[in-house]
Amino acid sequence: MLTAIQHRYSTNPLVQKIAEERKTALLLNKEPMFMYTPSHVGITGNGRADELAKSAALHYRKQTMVFPPTGNLSSNQP
Repeated sequence: MLTAIQHRYSTNPLVQKIAEERKTALLLNKEPMFMYTPSHVGITGNGRADELAKSAALHYRKQTMVFPPTGNLSSNQP
């Protein structure tokens, strides 16, 4: 993402928005700081977590709750 932000002609809407916000900050004499955050590579259990997340996404089924008709319900309110 940092490389994309530096690319002045990116068509990515998120990159364009970040560039606009940076420009606004610079006009206010503020210098935004962008920092690299490393990925999860090398973290124990990350591979398994990725597998489980992918499996959950592929096997997701929308659950639907069915309620009985309410036409025959009565109220005991005074």
